[in-house]
Amino acid sequence: PLLPETRPAARQGLMVGFATGLYGISFGALAVAAGLTVWPAVLLSALLFSGGSQFALIGVIASGGSGAAAVAAARCWVCATGFTGCRWRASCKCAAGGARWRRS
Repeated sequence: PLLPETRPAARQGLMVGFATGLYGISFGALAVAAGLTVWPAVLLSALLFSGGSQFALIGVIASGGSGAAAVAAARCWVCATGFTGCRWRASCKCAAGGARWRRS
């Protein structure tokens, strides 16, 4: 039984888990359709959990590109989202006292 104060967190956790599961199923389906077997798709999900870069890698493989081109596309995606994350971090302020977020 969940305590009343933990129910919102549990509900949000279930929703995130459900969305992540759908994302994983779609990635697995695209990976298998691109010609990968199940185990390489599972390894990609376990080792390259960076969102869109997985889909970029599979897209290049599905279109007949080389492994090097697929890795380059995935790295470009990671770099682009990394710069976005840095910009987002610089523009965020902590709610308590207006201090910027810092790595602890």
